[in-house]
Amino acid sequence: MHQVPQATFASLASLRSSQIESAALAIPSPRPRTAVWGHASFAAPAQLWLYAPQRALSRAANAIFKAAVDLEPPAAITGSTPAKPAPRKRGRKKKAEQEVQPAVSSNEEAPVLPAVDLAASVPQGGEWGSVKRWVVFSDLHVSHKTVDVACQVLRRDFWHVRGSLPVGPLNRVLEELRQWRQPTLMLVGNHDQSTIGGLEHGLTPLAEACGALHVFDRPTEWGGALWLPYRRQRAELEAAIRAATGPVKAVFGHADVIGAFVNETFQAREGFMPDLFPEGVPTFMGHYHKPHTVQGTSIQYVGSPFQVSRSEAGQQKALLVLDSDWRETDRIPLDIGPRFHSLSSAQPDFPTDLRAGDRVRWTLPDSSHLESAESTVQELQSKGVVMEVLAPPPVSAPRIEASEEAGAMPLFQLYADHVGMSAAAVATGSDILRDLADEGASIQTEGATIELHSMELEGYGPYREAVRYGLQERGIRVITGSNLDDDGSQSNGAGKSVLVMAPLWALTGRSDARSEGGGSRGLTMSDIVNDDSKAARVRIDGAVNGRSFTVERTTRRKALAGLRFELDGEDLTGADSRLTQAQIERRLAVGLLARASFHGQTDITSLLEADDRKFKEELGRVIEMDIWDSAKAVAAERLKGARQQLSGLDSEASVRQELLATLQSQVQDAEQRSVQWESARQDRQAASREAGQAAAAQLQADAAELQQCCVRLEAWLAAKRQEASAQDSLTESLGGKEPNNGSVGSAGEPQLLSRSYGSSWAGALDQAAEQRQVAARQGATAVASREQEELAQLQRSHQALQNRLLLERSQLGSATGTLQASQRQVHEYSQLLQSAFADAAGHGHAATALCDRCLQPIDEATFRDNLQRLSADADSAATTHRAAADQAGATQREVEAARARVEEAQQALIRELNRAKERERCAAAERAAAAQERAAQAQQTAREWAAAQQAMQAAAAQARPVATAESMLQQAQQTLQRWQELLGGIPAALLVDTEAATDSAISFVCQTCSCSIQRTDSTGRRVEQLQAAAAAAAAEGNPHEGEAARLAALAAEAAATLAALGGRRVDLGRQVSVLAELDAGFGRTGVQSYALEGILGELQERTQQYLEQLASGFSLRLSASRPAASAPSTAVERITKSVLVRSRDPATGQTILRERSLRQLSGGERRRVALALVLGFAELISARGRLRCNLMVLQQLDEEGCARVAAVLRRLPHSTVLLVGQANTYVAQTFDAIDVVVKQGGQTTVEVAP
Repeated sequence: MHQVPQATFASLASLRSSQIESAALAIPSPRPRTAVWGHASFAAPAQLWLYAPQRALSRAANAIFKAAVDLEPPAAITGSTPAKPAPRKRGRKKKAEQEVQPAVSSNEEAPVLPAVDLAASVPQGGEWGSVKRWVVFSDLHVSHKTVDVACQVLRRDFWHVRGSLPVGPLNRVLEELRQWRQPTLMLVGNHDQSTIGGLEHGLTPLAEACGALHVFDRPTEWGGALWLPYRRQRAELEAAIRAATGPVKAVFGHADVIGAFVNETFQAREGFMPDLFPEGVPTFMGHYHKPHTVQGTSIQYVGSPFQVSRSEAGQQKALLVLDSDWRETDRIPLDIGPRFHSLSSAQPDFPTDLRAGDRVRWTLPDSSHLESAESTVQELQSKGVVMEVLAPPPVSAPRIEASEEAGAMPLFQLYADHVGMSAAAVATGSDILRDLADEGASIQTEGATIELHSMELEGYGPYREAVRYGLQERGIRVITGSNLDDDGSQSNGAGKSVLVMAPLWALTGRSDARSEGGGSRGLTMSDIVNDDSKAARVRIDGAVNGRSFTVERTTRRKALAGLRFELDGEDLTGADSRLTQAQIERRLAVGLLARASFHGQTDITSLLEADDRKFKEELGRVIEMDIWDSAKAVAAERLKGARQQLSGLDSEASVRQELLATLQSQVQDAEQRSVQWESARQDRQAASREAGQAAAAQLQADAAELQQCCVRLEAWLAAKRQEASAQDSLTESLGGKEPNNGSVGSAGEPQLLSRSYGSSWAGALDQAAEQRQVAARQGATAVASREQEELAQLQRSHQALQNRLLLERSQLGSATGTLQASQRQVHEYSQLLQSAFADAAGHGHAATALCDRCLQPIDEATFRDNLQRLSADADSAATTHRAAADQAGATQREVEAARARVEEAQQALIRELNRAKERERCAAAERAAAAQERAAQAQQTAREWAAAQQAMQAAAAQARPVATAESMLQQAQQTLQRWQELLGGIPAALLVDTEAATDSAISFVCQTCSCSIQRTDSTGRRVEQLQAAAAAAAAEGNPHEGEAARLAALAAEAAATLAALGGRRVDLGRQVSVLAELDAGFGRTGVQSYALEGILGELQERTQQYLEQLASGFSLRLSASRPAASAPSTAVERITKSVLVRSRDPATGQTILRERSLRQLSGGERRRVALALVLGFAELISARGRLRCNLMVLQQLDEEGCARVAAVLRRLPHSTVLLVGQANTYVAQTFDAIDVVVKQGGQTTVEVAP
């Protein structure tokens, strides 16, 4: 039955006393076995000493308690005789006289080990030395819930909470102790103490109530053993061990020993080294509740006598029995109080020995099993078993199984198939992924294991002078403050938050965000620098993946002064702070540091309250999302370029469309002018044909008339010959007399001929006048044609200039667009520079910002280089714009000059047309006058013709006489002779015989013939001219037809170009659609969302583990909400966070999960849920190998949260946990190690507890 006693771990992780209830303890009555403490001198009845923890400030005093039994005379005693224990001196010892100063300034050297008086707390008088056997136990942790079972142990670390004693448990304990007569020794534990020095503690009233009870509250050597109460100042206990004089048979203490088991899985990493204690000497320790022996040593942790918390489930408790030489002689097993059981699965095997008061935590696979488990829960509750049923919300199954394990290409293909991505997008996305894989983008980023060793602050916040603070292996440490410069402030403004958040600023340039005016902003550089300093400096020394590093950041009030980075002695400081920060982020993975280790006053809830985008960004930092981020960056860059090209095509297409419309309008105008010109040519050709036809008809008429004239002339000549023959005959018969009126015929012949041909001559004259008019009109038409041709040529020149002007204006528009875009980029970039670095300057960050294109950090120098490059591009665009504007202006002037020439030619043509109209009017007037004159002549001719006929008739009547017949015959012969001569040679007759009567007629006929011949020749030439003009008109090309063809060709070319642009736009539009699809697909709402689903379930499970300890009955459900089928196409998937609270349905009595919004939670509940989430997230980061850090910082825990989180923090893998709290609050009283930030005289220092 013997079992080695073990230690008790006084930490938040073991303080689950709320689940302990009383149970009976059977103690042997004849001669109960008790542990021996000192030398026994006589027998005495055995009793057990109760050592009860409390709930408020004074926690379970982990004193090792010993009750004296079987009192016998000692074989040898150190100078004292057996006597009744003397009554204890009442009253308290003054703290100022007895306590050792607990804290050491971080700026001072480690103090020399203090002198220790090992006889200061030796029991005086009484029967202490006569006890033969002692019962040893520890860590009762008396509270409202454990007082009954603790009293069973007594019938004992003692109080459950330090600082103040609850009235109920205190009265119960005092009542028990007033009846106590057995010598009892107690060691002060950490939960019994209410001060750092340990001299004010919760065991004082117990010693006052019982004279048989002695409390070791100072290191003491007595009875051959060394007695070591709990001390935060380890140096005092180390000095006591070294100061022990005589041979030490045993050591009794209450302390942390490195290597001891805090619970079943966690070993202490801080405390005393085991080799500090004498080798081979039995060492009995309290403090840790698990009974066990530190491996390789003789150090035994006695352990608590009953299960105080769930972490002790399954532990076998016992009492140790020691003899007077402090050797273990027996072990009394204990099985009292409530026991803790943890079960999982839907149908677990419940222990068969469950009894009333036992506490069972039953974790179901998910909430769907609540209903089926209800009957089992009610059955156990009816037997007095306390049941706690945990049913985590179901984890949503990922839509793509093993999405994280799949490679980038298979996962993308699975995602594309799942969402129905277009084939073009799949092909393009696969090409992007292959290119990135070839470039090594898919290589996993190396994780970082960071050990922060120490930091040094100077001029940083309230730390005016240099202060060095250790960060390595500090354990759980509370940081409180004392502002001695402000009597009304206990700690506010001392600088504790500044201290714990300084490493984050040194590594990232960011500090804890403080809420101001409803918003959040970081501390500016001016805020960071001490009022009396010119610059602020923080240096961090540590190791990453086993390689030492140093980061030192210095800033002035308005700008970053310097950033230095060394790794393994190699200076990796870049040319500017941006490059240095990039090295730090790459080597130390500090991007995750704020989320994994630093949880400031407002940051603790930031992850819980993060929106969908921010939450996905945080998750994306944990898993390998680099290739997706790179792919999205490539797709976004290509999409941006394609959209710019599409915009350029739209602008060019608009200009081309306008040019095409202009060309089409010009083609229509040219075709209309061509039709008009062709119509005019046809009119001219018709007029020429009509004139030719008239001339031909006139020629025919002239020829017919001339023929008729010849026929008549021959007839007349024949008649004259007959007349002459008759006259000859008559002359011969009359003796050669001629009639007197022979001259009548000869005189009247010309008139007759003239009258006979008067109408023909009149027509000839009219025709000749008309021909002159036609010639005049043709001349005017030729002039007008020439002027029209010149006008058309000028119009073509003017149109060509207009086309060139349109093109140059298009180029000017493109240059204007480029110039405006460049100027806009310069303006936006300038604004971004000003806002980014103004914000950086105002927030106390490094002079870095995020690029608005690639979202990568860019420092001010790169910003300005990019700004200069953009400005140079803008200047180039401005130069191009000015050249295009000058060229367009010159062309505009040429167009204006051409327009002036066109207008001048138009005016000249108008004037020529007006002159032609005037000539036509004059000619018409002349023709009218000639027509009137010919009409008068025709009337006169008609009258003369009538008179001639009358005269001929009278002559004929006179020729009848015989006398006259001879004359007439003679005259006829003469006439015939003259006509014969005329026929033989009219010109000769005209020259020879001009005096003859017939000369005038012959002359008239000759003249008539000559005129007819001339008229015929003139008409022939006119016909030839008309024919030539008609041929020329037929052969003449339409000048407007060529212009129309040229413009039509240009329009066709413009239409083809526009069609090609349309085709390119369609292709580019498809490309934009594909790239937009990929941009969304590679983003947080696309394939990354699918990849995040697996990690989402893991984060929920890890968070739930912490929630079960921090906020029992609460669950946090993380799920990706899919857009409904009816949702718009722009709807995206979102990660929803909902809190589920277990409650009992009043209608059915069954346990159900009710969903609550974050707004419905109290402040404490909200912070505990948020803390569980950040702890789960930090654990996820570490489990994924992205970042492991030895440091965690927490601030402002509420009382209940502090009590619950204590147990959790002990299990964390962090070697240093810094908790910021106010002095004399629950946080400071819960934990043992307390560093005090002291502000005095404007200077802040840190008093560091050992």
